[in-house]
Amino acid sequence: MGIINPSQGFLPPASPDLLSDVAIIANLANATLGSRTSTNWLGFAADYTLIRDSISRVIPGFENFNARLSDEKFFYLPNAAKHRVFKTSSARRS
Repeated sequence: MGIINPSQGFLPPASPDLLSDVAIIANLANATLGSRTSTNWLGFAADYTLIRDSISRVIPGFENFNARLSDEKFFYLPNAAKHRVFKTSSARRS
């Protein structure tokens, strides 16, 4: 785990009426919150790069998310345990 790489389905949808998980959540949020939010929910459903831009601004390790996927094709997330870095008061390893 900890490897970020894009994936693309290779089978056609079972029905043209099926929605992605992102579209379902975005439509629910838009219908529920309407003008009470500044989040562009429908934009997220239409363009996944907007989601990745938002993620890159708030989650450490996802900086420049879209550019990294475009340039590197995949990248590793920071993993303190892999490098045996334990952020505890004693920094104990066991």
